[in-house]
Amino acid sequence: MTRAVRERVWAVMEEWFDPATPDQAVVMTWPDSQAPGGQAFLTLGLPKVDLQEHDGMKLVRCALTKSTQRSLTIHAERNSGSEG
Repeated sequence: MTRAVRERVWAVMEEWFDPATPDQAVVMTWPDSQAPGGQAFLTLGLPKVDLQEHDGMKLVRCALTKSTQRSLTIHAERNSGSEG
């Protein structure tokens, strides 16, 4: 997406976005060699994830669901005996 297209899309999103509506957010990301980690972000509202910069990289942090926690536990248990 070119810069002009991205700016037009964002302008439309800003018009449509209703900050009074709870639990909604818009996050736009695109490659940008001048931004930390080579990735730039714009947000409207409060995303359900935490966008952070760490060691020059953009990271997304969110709470794990119970299902994801179970999957990670099963994966770790399966792989714990494979080394050695």
